[in-house]
Amino acid sequence: MSRAASVLLFCMVFACGVVAGLLADHMMEGHTIRSMNFASQDRPHVIEMVRDELALSDDQTRQVEKILDDASTQFNDLHKRAADVRANAKDQIRQVLNEQQRQKFEASMSKLQKVIQAGQ
Repeated sequence: MSRAASVLLFCMVFACGVVAGLLADHMMEGHTIRSMNFASQDRPHVIEMVRDELALSDDQTRQVEKILDDASTQFNDLHKRAADVRANAKDQIRQVLNEQQRQKFEASMSKLQKVIQAGQ
C-alpha cells in the first residue's frame, strides 16, 4: 500500500471514530453541546503519532493538520445543527400538545436531562 493511501486510510478511520464518538455523545448528552476540537491537548499527540507512524514530511504534517482542523470544524458545525434540529422538534411537539400534556412533556424532559447529567 502506498504512503498516500496509508495516510488516507488512517485519516478515514480516525474520522469514522470521531463521527461514532460524536453520535454516541449526541445520544447520551441531550441538550448540551460539547464542542470537540482537535486543537485541544490531545491534538499534538495525535499529530505526533501520525507523523511518526507514517514518517510524514513537514509539508505532509501541515496538510494532515489542516485536514483534521477542517474535519473538526465540520463536526462541530454538524453537532450544533443537530442540537438545533432537536430543539426545533421539541418546540413543534410542544405546539401539538395541550397544556396538561405540555407539563408532562416538560417534566419528562427535565427528568431525562437530570439522568443524562448524572451519567456524565
